[in-house]
Amino acid sequence: KAEGAVSLSTFHFYIRKFGGSLWFMVMALWCWLFHLSEVVPDMFFALWQDDVLQWEADDYVWGWLAIGIGSLAVNLMCREMTAFATMRVSRRIQEDMLSRLIHSTTRFFDQTPSGRIMNRFGEDLAMVDWTAS
Repeated sequence: KAEGAVSLSTFHFYIRKFGGSLWFMVMALWCWLFHLSEVVPDMFFALWQDDVLQWEADDYVWGWLAIGIGSLAVNLMCREMTAFATMRVSRRIQEDMLSRLIHSTTRFFDQTPSGRIMNRFGEDLAMVDWTAS
């Protein structure tokens, strides 16, 4: 069992299973938007507190409400995209593992205990899922 830093080849493997660099960059953008959506309401509240925009109180309330709804929408979308992407990667990894296992030689099954094979499909893949999400 490997311990320590994650190798670049592992990152490359995961990005490939993710759908390539483009999809990875799209997901990174959504993650950035997620964090931005958590900061923008606080920034707007600071502007409201110092009356920088010189709006009426009702305008600030409507602005706060609009930003809050927008932030909620972005947060929900980011969480949904993360769950979808993690499930997609997990499914692709499991399909590849199963395909390689099915095409293994009889000698492999004679030498490898069935518990070890089941462990790879169960616990190890669950660890990848939890770590990735």
